[in-house]
Amino acid sequence: MTQQADMTDTSTKPDHLADLVIRASAGTGKTFQLSNRYLSLLQLTSPDRILATTFTRKAAGEILERVLTRLAAAALDQKECENLAAFIHEPDLTPDDCRQMLRRLTHHLHRVRVSTLDSFFSQIATSFTLELGLPPGWRIIDEFEAVQLRERAIETVLQEGDRGDLTQLMHLLTRGEATRRVSDLIHDTVTNFEGVFADSDWKAWDWFPELHPLSEGELKATVAELEVISFPSHKTWQKQRDKDLALIRTGDWLTFIEKGIAAKVAAGEEKYCGKLITDDIELLYRRLLRHAKAIVLKQWRDQTQATWELLGRYASVVERTKREMRGLTFNDVTRTLARAADGSDAARFAFRIDAHVEHLLLDEFQDTSPVQWHVLRPFARAVVREPEGTFFCVGDIKQAIYGWRGGVAEIFDTIERELETLKVDSLTKSFRSSPPVIKAVNDIFERVPDHANLKKALDPIQLWCHEFEDHSTARSELPGHVIVEAAGIDEEDAELHREDVLAFAARRVVEIRRQLPGATIGVLTRTNPGVARTIFELRRLGVPASEEGGNPLTDSAALQLMMSLIRLADHPWDTVARFHVARSPLGQGLGFVDHSDTPAAVRLAEQVRLELLQSGYGESLYRWAGMIAPVCGKRDRSRLEQLVQLGFEYEAYSTLRPTDFADYVDTQRMDDPSRDTVRVMNIHQSKGLQFDVVLLPELEGRLQAVMPKFVTHFQNAGEPPDCVSLYRNEQLQQLAPPLVQEAFRDTHNRAIREAMCLLYVAMTRAVHALHVYLKPSSEKEKSLPATFAGLIRAGCGNSTPVEPETVLKEWGTADWYRQLPADSPILKAPAGDGSDPQAAVPKEPIRVKLAPMKDGRRRGRQRTAPSRKGEAAAVRLGDLLKPGRSFALERGTLIHAWFEQIEWLDDSEPDEATLRRQALKIDEAAQVDVDRALDEFRGMLQVPAIRECLSRGYYDSPGSLGLSDAATSELAAGPVRLTVENERDFALLEEDGALLTGSIDRLVLLEQDGKPIAADILDFKTDTIDEANPAKWNEMRAHYREQLTAYAAAVSQIYGLPDARIATRLILLSPGRVEMIER
Repeated sequence: MTQQADMTDTSTKPDHLADLVIRASAGTGKTFQLSNRYLSLLQLTSPDRILATTFTRKAAGEILERVLTRLAAAALDQKECENLAAFIHEPDLTPDDCRQMLRRLTHHLHRVRVSTLDSFFSQIATSFTLELGLPPGWRIIDEFEAVQLRERAIETVLQEGDRGDLTQLMHLLTRGEATRRVSDLIHDTVTNFEGVFADSDWKAWDWFPELHPLSEGELKATVAELEVISFPSHKTWQKQRDKDLALIRTGDWLTFIEKGIAAKVAAGEEKYCGKLITDDIELLYRRLLRHAKAIVLKQWRDQTQATWELLGRYASVVERTKREMRGLTFNDVTRTLARAADGSDAARFAFRIDAHVEHLLLDEFQDTSPVQWHVLRPFARAVVREPEGTFFCVGDIKQAIYGWRGGVAEIFDTIERELETLKVDSLTKSFRSSPPVIKAVNDIFERVPDHANLKKALDPIQLWCHEFEDHSTARSELPGHVIVEAAGIDEEDAELHREDVLAFAARRVVEIRRQLPGATIGVLTRTNPGVARTIFELRRLGVPASEEGGNPLTDSAALQLMMSLIRLADHPWDTVARFHVARSPLGQGLGFVDHSDTPAAVRLAEQVRLELLQSGYGESLYRWAGMIAPVCGKRDRSRLEQLVQLGFEYEAYSTLRPTDFADYVDTQRMDDPSRDTVRVMNIHQSKGLQFDVVLLPELEGRLQAVMPKFVTHFQNAGEPPDCVSLYRNEQLQQLAPPLVQEAFRDTHNRAIREAMCLLYVAMTRAVHALHVYLKPSSEKEKSLPATFAGLIRAGCGNSTPVEPETVLKEWGTADWYRQLPADSPILKAPAGDGSDPQAAVPKEPIRVKLAPMKDGRRRGRQRTAPSRKGEAAAVRLGDLLKPGRSFALERGTLIHAWFEQIEWLDDSEPDEATLRRQALKIDEAAQVDVDRALDEFRGMLQVPAIRECLSRGYYDSPGSLGLSDAATSELAAGPVRLTVENERDFALLEEDGALLTGSIDRLVLLEQDGKPIAADILDFKTDTIDEANPAKWNEMRAHYREQLTAYAAAVSQIYGLPDARIATRLILLSPGRVEMIER
């Protein structure tokens, strides 16, 4: 009799408490459904008899919070009580009942079992320590301890192992081609295979058939036959025969199988290079292929056995070390319980953990691993059998994106077979997204299988899309918009920015924030480097954003400086670290300013080590961080705070080697969150979240991001793998037995399905709007790429190359936000959160500077800007505060940036799209009326004097430049090449030692034979001048003369030109005049 047939009849359970599996699509209220079940059960039983599990502490907290807040609302409000009564099927529910439930729940919070699976499993393992064979007083070790333990175990394997055995083992692992250190090879093997080794037995790895290669005599006879067999008269055939003979003689059977005639015969093809493969040639090659197969599979088996043996040695050392330190990882606990679960029952568990679980609620079930289900299975079977017990499971196989963590979505199907009383419900109505978003999701996933270049990915994608049910939305009132477009090219560097969709997305964020200052915006990338790059682009544009990609702390310049100090403490002869510290404010604060001073470096190292020993890492780092915090930006200060926090945490593990702390920091990945409305994260981290607007800019990667190190096959999704194989290429896969080939297919298909799930998760985070940005097609594109971007393009019905800034498809309307009510929070910036779009760039505050000391305090060289030359010592406060001054500066910055786009007007004028894109990049342009500024700019270009300066024709008459007679004669005599440098930066030392820095608006070099003969400096000014007042004109010339003199001195030094060969001109844009400035 099967276990299912033996189960108690559960038909007496009310419908709303039936054993239930809910397949809940994105946004359909998964947590809401789970809280409904929990509240229904709370009416009938005590909270300690209800077990609700999920995968993260955050998710567990959200479930409990939802339960408590719904009860509290119903206890206070009759209408809320009526709503709750309807959802939990208790029509007689009263606010007083809710208060009683809330009181009972809060008084017994210590008995409430809403937790992570890891927490629940740890509780069981603690209660069965002796029976499970765990060390007394065991504890959970953290990630850093686990890394340290792994390194120590690898060292022990090397120290305890016989050198000859290890050498042979390494030879087998690398097939005799080792070029890496043994410790690195062991580390990689352990990292890649430790998990699957623990979850399987040798039987799953030992799948190799018994094959017998040709004997030495048989092989010689076969080779002799190959040497004389008649081949078609084709030079490629003759060359291939010679290659095959050479491969056979050197024993390179792998290459023999993969290429040439052998590869064609193995694939069952009838021709090679257009010539028929005759029967006798085919028979000969099949004989050689059987021999090659035996040899290659033996190598494959030897490497597999070596891998298993090495992992066994490592596992033995690790287990011994963990017992000594009485530490386990969560995975150790789960696997120990799984091994003990066979033959155990839930009642025995319940007695020892002081709680009888009558009701089991499982959240995010698609992420459950086989070993976790192995532990949960006795509880599930028990509650299904009991008349008073209930089972509730919710998840979505379309959101199964944690396969790399061991999750197997197919377990959903397994429990439906194992627990026959289950009812299955499917939720596809979204309570999150607007109709355009849902329509786009439906349309794209309906058409994705139309992609004509998916090859092996076609079958799993077709299956995924076949199982996809069309979604609907309960939020029909929400306006929205979805756009799929190719990113634009930045004209400054077309080739670089053609690749840079992230920079394009950052510029779009600026636009969206201006329109929707209160909207939550999620920029979702596939990779953590994509998060960091997007944050960089946003901050470059002045957009405050929350970084939630879990990046290394050392992505901060301030942190790198602190790590240099730590490494210097351990190794004072580290010249790079010494230079870094000495040339920083940290060196100033610690009295170390000369990196070449070795005795001082040794003293500093001793000082740092002593302080770490006496004060600890937290206190010491806090003091040092205070030395550099004043010169750090907001993000670097945040990273410093996180470093100090890590310092306090590290003190529990601290050693006498400061570099151990540096290694510890390298292993940590920390978010950089804030209250900003723009949040950047990878797609995995966005699961469970929602945003008013979602941007997807990183979709060019392959569907299978990395090739696996091994493949697995599961006979039953709820059980350990029955086949494990090291990864091999496609030609070698064909040599493996059918079960192994199926493992390769299954592993590939799981990766493709997970890729589809990742795309689905990304698209369904949007409430109102979804912006999908794709890279424009390259010139080499011949077919639709098999990438995320290719899937989107197929879903939009596009199969042809896409040009920059091309809209592939839209749903809804771009001005959807105009349909929002005037008081919508999306249209208003939340007070005090820094999301005011007009303040996207922190403006430099007005500073009133009193007369400075002539040689006042300063660090480094005195810096001078040419624009400050000749500036009056005193400035009237009234002029600083004059209305319109700030706007004029912002307008001037924008006009300058537009003139920077012009090389020669003879060629073309910058188009409006280019100018508008440039305006988005200019921080100061946030408050400028761009349309009005565009009209002014176009008007300036029509002024003859200005247009002449920007045209090549002006330089046909060099006499007009006011250069020396010699320069004018040389230019008139021969062909002149004109080179334009816009915004030419420079930094030069003046005679008094001051550093002269600046940027020339436009520099035209007049060259002959590649050598500069003369130069023309043009400086654009947007000043408004009273043309009727000559005194003002003279004042203006005098004001800018010293600045242009400094520019001329810089050009003279850089290009070796005499002063008389350099012209300096002011282009006064507002009055439309050009003034030659004599120096």
